[in-house]
Amino acid sequence: EKILVPAAGLAALEEARDAAVCAVRACAENGAPVFVRVRFRDARFPFAAEKNFSQADVPVGFDADAFCRVPPPPMREFLPLRERPPAPAPTELRGKKILIIAGTPPVGRDDAFNADLVSRRFAAPILADATHPLRHFPPARERLIERFDAIFKTAGKPYAPPRDALRPDVVLQIGALPRSASLRAWLASLAGTPAFVFSACGGGDALPGAADTGLRFCACWNEVFFRGETRGAAAERSPEQETFLAAWKEADARFRAKSDAYFRNAAAGTGTPTEPQIARFLCGSRPESETAVFVAGDAPARDVNAFCPAGSRFWVFGNGDDASAAGALASAFGAAHGCMEQTLFYTDAPTLLRGAEAFLLAPRFCGNLAVVLQNGGGSAAPDFEKLAAAYGVGYARAGTLAELGAQLARLRSRLGAHLIEIRTDAEASRRIRAELSC
Repeated sequence: EKILVPAAGLAALEEARDAAVCAVRACAENGAPVFVRVRFRDARFPFAAEKNFSQADVPVGFDADAFCRVPPPPMREFLPLRERPPAPAPTELRGKKILIIAGTPPVGRDDAFNADLVSRRFAAPILADATHPLRHFPPARERLIERFDAIFKTAGKPYAPPRDALRPDVVLQIGALPRSASLRAWLASLAGTPAFVFSACGGGDALPGAADTGLRFCACWNEVFFRGETRGAAAERSPEQETFLAAWKEADARFRAKSDAYFRNAAAGTGTPTEPQIARFLCGSRPESETAVFVAGDAPARDVNAFCPAGSRFWVFGNGDDASAAGALASAFGAAHGCMEQTLFYTDAPTLLRGAEAFLLAPRFCGNLAVVLQNGGGSAAPDFEKLAAAYGVGYARAGTLAELGAQLARLRSRLGAHLIEIRTDAEASRRIRAELSC
């Protein structure tokens, strides 16, 4: 996914052209549609007259035809055309402290198996976004760091884990970066640390200064990591690598124990739930398997990343940080269409209000989609029952987690789109997030 920002400037045109080329390549390579968001000026506010290009904006000798002429490479030949930077060979990784970071994967990519083998061989901790398959890949669970966001939020505090013990020698990034501001701030401080990005299309959300291999992780298994070696090669963990993994696991265990204790004590609560409780309930507390959960909105995505336990039997999806609200809900409709199993769309009030027009798909929808709306707006919140009625969507309200579970169970065998609204305590939610991340 790329963002195009129309503006009177050569740099903006270059960005739009490059984004279009990357979108076409990703579409052909993935064999799936690519969503391109075009952001225009907000028409609700006054603005100065649109400026045309001035002579100073155009370089001397600028050829508009050449600028727009992009020679199409042969189909299925996109990756070989990219100039690949040198990547580490197995001998270069022996004894090095390796950190694997996996964010939202490209469409149709599942590199969890190969990434787990690399992690196991070099005792590499894995920091995975909730939307990446690694988060739900059982063999990798012993090396998954669930509460990495909380680890970095304690920077500078007396009980914070020592940063030197967590500093890697090499960073391997798969897909985009996870949605964690504290993680990104820490990564920005790793000046001089070799980093390699594995993405089929390249570009996008990457570590500062990272070398983009232009490859899928699984495609470069023998080519990059194990040239001339077999997949069954014996693990060669060094004492430094084992110590590095142990330091990450120790830091993670402290915050996981704190979170687990809170959710155990709160499970029997009958009052208004907090937003972290809802995220935990949807992704970790229900017994059903093979259920897809689409997540949209800053707060739901943050809570799912922070509190959804690794190894969950749910599959979590999201369209990324810059996806439109309507696009996210439309994606959930598309995924659930033709499927009799219940699909969940988990969001908050502001996001649903911005994307409610996707409910226009409901009359032609054949499937089972439950939209779980957490609403912390209090008495000033909009009337979502009327909104659901306007789009012909079923509506129900839940006051507790038990009622939410009952509503989901009631709708499990009913086709169609249904909206379940559950009110939350926004102030208590903010307080709990702070307490569980310190």
